[in-house]
Amino acid sequence: MWLVGVGLVLAGLVVGTCGMHLIRTSELKNQSGHVTEGRICFAAGMFLNMILGPALDVSGYAFAPASVIAPFTGLNIIISAMIAPLTLGEELTHGRYIGILIIFVSATLSVFFKDPHTEQWTLERSQDALLRSRSLAYVLFFTLWLILNVRALARWPDGSVVRPSERSLDRSQATCGAPAAWSQVKKAELVAMGQKESDE
Repeated sequence: MWLVGVGLVLAGLVVGTCGMHLIRTSELKNQSGHVTEGRICFAAGMFLNMILGPALDVSGYAFAPASVIAPFTGLNIIISAMIAPLTLGEELTHGRYIGILIIFVSATLSVFFKDPHTEQWTLERSQDALLRSRSLAYVLFFTLWLILNVRALARWPDGSVVRPSERSLDRSQATCGAPAAWSQVKKAELVAMGQKESDE
């Protein structure tokens, strides 16, 4: 039966990854002026990432122990990294490779630090765990962080320090990567400016 649990978790990871890519696609659609398509992609991405994906993930734990499923939880980072260059045209830098490796190794090693004694969870035990001070502090800080992102950071204009545009990201990558690439970016900008002035 543990194969069923692993299969459900892997399906949840694929669905969740598709949801994250749709959310990213919605932002790209909004930047290109296709607001309606962006809203559709955002709604579909939130449904896959917040409802269907977690439902499959939780269902997997009913058929397999956490010690078997935990190593697979880091695969969504690898799946996303493999698909992103094809679906979103993003580039995998050395820093992103290192981040992917750290997350995958950390998720896999977490199995070896689990408590060998499995505790029987009851309603009273669950209520006691949820009402602990550290659990309430986690919920409080997570809520404040969510409000900060929605009410403040997400309202910054595109191209700012908080929300850099695609052109500024390409410029920063070229600057950090190679001077030749940076010169190509500057040359392309000068050509574009010259064409704009000639059209006017």
